Amino acid sequence: MEKKLKELNKQRLVCIAWLPPVVLFAGLTLMFLFFAVSPDVHLDFALPFILSLVCLAAFLFVFFRYRNKYSEYEKNYRENVRKISFFNEFDGCNINAGHPDSSILEMLGVISVGENADFAETFSALYEDIPFITSFFKAGNFYGQLFVYTFDVKFKKDAKVRQRGFTVPESPSESNDNIFEKYKTDNSMFDYTFIAMAATPSEGKLVLTEEVIQSFLKLRLNTTARIFAFFSQEKLYVVLQNPKKHFNIPLVFGIKPQKIKEEMLFETKLVNNLASELKLEKRIWRKYASD
Repeated sequence: MEKKLKELNKQRLVCIAWLPPVVLFAGLTLMFLFFAVSPDVHLDFALPFILSLVCLAAFLFVFFRYRNKYSEYEKNYRENVRKISFFNEFDGCNINAGHPDSSILEMLGVISVGENADFAETFSALYEDIPFITSFFKAGNFYGQLFVYTFDVKFKKDAKVRQRGFTVPESPSESNDNIFEKYKTDNSMFDYTFIAMAATPSEGKLVLTEEVIQSFLKLRLNTTARIFAFFSQEKLYVVLQNPKKHFNIPLVFGIKPQKIKEEMLFETKLVNNLASELKLEKRIWRKYASD
């Protein structure tokens, strides 16, 4: 990944090298054009006009060269900067070792039956000894980030949390929403922001304890993405709808690995913190309490 970073910096410097000629020939074009048409400049019209055309041609040449170089740099930056960030943050991180199946999103009710999701990048790693994968995907107009955490114990019951405004497909999916019912928790702020679902309200409250509810409210305060979560057996599924893309392409001031890592991993760290807090909430696990 260090090699990729050096390549990106090299492309960035090439782009910068093309900027002075662009500015120079743009200025010369305007200057000679001004000399050609200004009544206050006593020069023959033909010479400055011809020079302005020559400078314009040179400007167009260097401008399109710069634009092509910048487009190439931007493309490579977008393709690699997230990989660099994940690789530097998580030990043993695997990149695109295998994308999730679209059936997971069908099961969650995020996409319709038969709809295919286009997974752009998938990362698998450990966070505080919790194995997880995260994938960036697009399905129709839905752009999202999927997380799947696998714990070493099972949740006491299955439950779902869906933020109000989170897009669900209009056509039926293979989601198990039809066997879940919506219910009100004892937290009015949570109920205003989220919809809680479980087979029965009593089962839902075994998982969505007040501590878990507070963790979701904290996550909501720190991201503009819409949130969906499904607690099932030993797995926690989280989907963020429209997470920030954080693609501010650095040019003049250089590529700063720490800064881009903070930007690229901002929401990943938020959801990782949620998973970590759930692990500490002993009341929701079968291992620590009876059904």
